[in-house]
Amino acid sequence: MRALSHLFSNMLGSVGGITYMNNPFHQIVARQRTVPVQPNTNNQVHAKGAFSDAVLAWEQASVAQRQGWKDYAATVTYTGPLGDYHPSGRMLAIAQYQMVGYLIARQFPQLADGLSMDPPEMPGLLVIQNPQIGAPAGGQTGFSIECTNNNGENVFMYTTRSFQQSLARNFYKGPFLSDQLTGIEIPDTDTEQANFHGLNDSQVYFCRFRFISDQKPYRFSQESILRAIAETAI
Repeated sequence: MRALSHLFSNMLGSVGGITYMNNPFHQIVARQRTVPVQPNTNNQVHAKGAFSDAVLAWEQASVAQRQGWKDYAATVTYTGPLGDYHPSGRMLAIAQYQMVGYLIARQFPQLADGLSMDPPEMPGLLVIQNPQIGAPAGGQTGFSIECTNNNGENVFMYTTRSFQQSLARNFYKGPFLSDQLTGIEIPDTDTEQANFHGLNDSQVYFCRFRFISDQKPYRFSQESILRAIAETAI
């Protein structure tokens, strides 16, 4: 829930299970109170460290870099519950820096260009075109996620899956298994697939996936989630 009250100009803190805060788009934001989960696994430490590095990199960015991200942000549109909005350049810059930092920490060699705070030269987000769930490769039991890249640049797709879910479940937003994270490079105009093996035949899983440029300056796509039914490849 988001609201602008005629009684309050700002509200911060939690009352009765509702947390009040603000963000760059609304002065008052109200949502259900959540308790942060901090298991401090290796992968969570990687993610938190990558975010800290991204914030520091933004603080050290040049005036030209910050203006470039501001200009790029004007070409990016997100859709929210109250309509379309434009994220800030700071948000997009920190997001891509954290993504790349986390993937490098997870030892994905495809992002050989390393970290960068340079703004993209092409407008808009990357687009995940026609993602499809299918049988896995290699005669295994599981599923594949296949995507086509027509973004005008080579991209890296990274994806992970959920634990096995109920057959009746059609929608899912997490949690996902960080130890199942995998990735593939998809050259421009090409179609590739990532595979998940060793699953239970005819059972339901969900996969979460995203594109990011495999060379700097980096753009990224919105995150997507698809439902999959494991099968044994013939």
